[in-house]
Amino acid sequence: MQNITCNMIKDLIPSYLDEILTDDTNELVKEHLAVCPECAQALNAESQRRVEGLWAEQERGEAFSQKLLERRKFVTGLIVGFFLPVIVVAVRLLFGMLLNGIVYGF
Repeated sequence: MQNITCNMIKDLIPSYLDEILTDDTNELVKEHLAVCPECAQALNAESQRRVEGLWAEQERGEAFSQKLLERRKFVTGLIVGFFLPVIVVAVRLLFGMLLNGIVYGF
């Protein structure tokens, strides 16, 4: 094993998890993690932090989606609440005019 410190390994852990290290560096980190409990614990802690971050991000996304759905329902309600009475009144006026013969000049 080459002369590498725990601080160097800890700096490489995010890249190791992202799988962006070269094959040689990846192997070096893997070998060090196999014999160093402190760095292995740091790897586990970073992995756990990422999982928790993904859960939090997913929850924020779900909350945003829920808020968007509520807003869409509100806007739809406003549109229906405004246009439906207008349409009903227009149809009643038109139907009344037809019944009274105003449209065709009877």
